[in-house]
Amino acid sequence: MTREEAKKLLPIIRAFSEGKKIQWRYIKGNTSLWWDDNNPTFEVDTFDYRIKPEFKDGDILYATDWISGYIYI
Repeated sequence: MTREEAKKLLPIIRAFSEGKKIQWRYIKGNTSLWWDDNNPTFEVDTFDYRIKPEFKDGDILYATDWISGYIYI
C-alpha cells in the first residue's frame, strides 16, 4: 500500500472502526453496484470503498425502470 492509498482509505477504516457500514463497488461493463460488507478486507487494487450513506427524513429515493422508462419515487 502506498502513502496515497493509505490517505484515501484512512477515513473509511476509521468509520468502520466506529461501527459504520462500509460498501465496496462492483463494476462489470456499464453496471456499477455498491455492496454492503460486514468484514471488508480493504484490497486497494481490487475494489472501491465508501461509507454507506445514511438516509434521513426528507431524503428522496428514486429508481428508473430501464424497460418502460418510468421513474419511481
